[in-house]
Amino acid sequence: MSGAKLVGLIVLGLLLFGVVGAANAVTTAERTVLDADYVDEQLESGGAYESMRETTIDTIVDRLEDANLSEGQQLLQAGDETDSRSLVADAITEEYIQDQASDNIRELYAYLHGEQESLGMEIDMEPLKDNLADSFASQVDEKNTSTLVEEFGPDSSQTPVPIDGSLVEQMRSSPEGYEQARLDFRVDLGFEVTDNDEKLVLIGEDPRQYSEDEKEQIVRNREQEIRNAIRQEIQDSSSRLSSRIQQEVQQRRGDAKDRICESTVDELNPDAGQEICSPLYEDSSDTTHLDNVTYAAVQLQYVIVDGLTREQVQYDYNQFNTDLTQSEDHLSTETGDLARDRIEQEVPDTLNASDQFGSDATTQFENAQRTVGIIDTVYLVLPVVALLLIGLAFVMTRSLETTATFTGIVLALVGGLYLAVTTVFGGTVVSEIESAMQSNDAAELSDVIVTLVESILGVLTTQSAVLLVGGIALIVLSYLSKSGRLPVSNRG
Repeated sequence: MSGAKLVGLIVLGLLLFGVVGAANAVTTAERTVLDADYVDEQLESGGAYESMRETTIDTIVDRLEDANLSEGQQLLQAGDETDSRSLVADAITEEYIQDQASDNIRELYAYLHGEQESLGMEIDMEPLKDNLADSFASQVDEKNTSTLVEEFGPDSSQTPVPIDGSLVEQMRSSPEGYEQARLDFRVDLGFEVTDNDEKLVLIGEDPRQYSEDEKEQIVRNREQEIRNAIRQEIQDSSSRLSSRIQQEVQQRRGDAKDRICESTVDELNPDAGQEICSPLYEDSSDTTHLDNVTYAAVQLQYVIVDGLTREQVQYDYNQFNTDLTQSEDHLSTETGDLARDRIEQEVPDTLNASDQFGSDATTQFENAQRTVGIIDTVYLVLPVVALLLIGLAFVMTRSLETTATFTGIVLALVGGLYLAVTTVFGGTVVSEIESAMQSNDAAELSDVIVTLVESILGVLTTQSAVLLVGGIALIVLSYLSKSGRLPVSNRG
């Protein structure tokens, strides 16, 4: 081979080395960071969608705190530490985040690769809104009625029919518990409405024999005996005391409902009048969702009052339990509707993510699109240039073996160099990136970025190994051909 040909091959080799080296890097980029499916898979495996979920939850909570959801939240917060964040967390699933993110990643990459002229990134908020409203309703549904009564019912010391959470649980537990609660209420009422003289008569004592102080002392000492006597009187429906207690029960039933109405309206819906508690309210058309929630909460407590005060023949345990369950379902449904209405006002059906970007971000996306366009072009052109350079090498040498050796040496050098760099410095690069990520505001994305970089280095290493092996294979084949061990030989 002449000196001119040798110099020409060296020049072509240097050019081919640069072209193949660039092609290796560009191909890695096209297969990794510039491929939507690849990025989506890496984000999922790196836990990015869980991090996005947490960020989304915080964003939605901020939006809801600006909305007038406090009334519905009061129902949900009754008796525990439930707050807006837990509700939103129940509503926003990682699957929803991944679906929305995946769709928008593909939209972004379609824009960057020039497949569409505008950046149309949108987030479908409808599933989120439905899930969030259902979350409000289901959490109300999961709460014990006793908890809601404790929160919104009037103080037991301030109502003619004292009801509390433990009483509700007893009434609901069984027919026996229901009857015992009704009887205990009437015994308490009988003890309250009778004076000391009447109490002494009930236990066979002559009140005329004692001073007022002595009567008080006897009543205190023999209270349980007196209550047992009252219980016997109640069970004898023909007794005067039994009739008197029943009249008092009916009187207090109406008074208790008035007090419940007042307390619940003040707690949930201060702007509403107490006419909202009337059964006629259900026929009214001029109402709000909050009015409906308030009405449902009032009616739920009315059921408990009816359970204590209505005649057993009119309102037995089965009827009470049925009405209570229906009232709970009604309250759950209305709370969900209230949440859905408030959310509808605050959260759009579709959020145009592109509109959230400022002018600087838009400019950056446009610059990125131009850069990716250049990379895409280079990705297509470099293989053609490489083939042309190899073809020139063949024209100069007129030998397949020499051309194969020339090509193999270049491929092996490129592959070996990249393989050495990724092997020696790959770990250092990952460590430096991880350290840098941990020291700034993006620390929560550290694992995701590190996973992505490690994966990119893995792809580059694999491609480089293929180039190295392919180059060595060409060199070996060329040697075998020159030595006559292969049937193909074309020396010039």
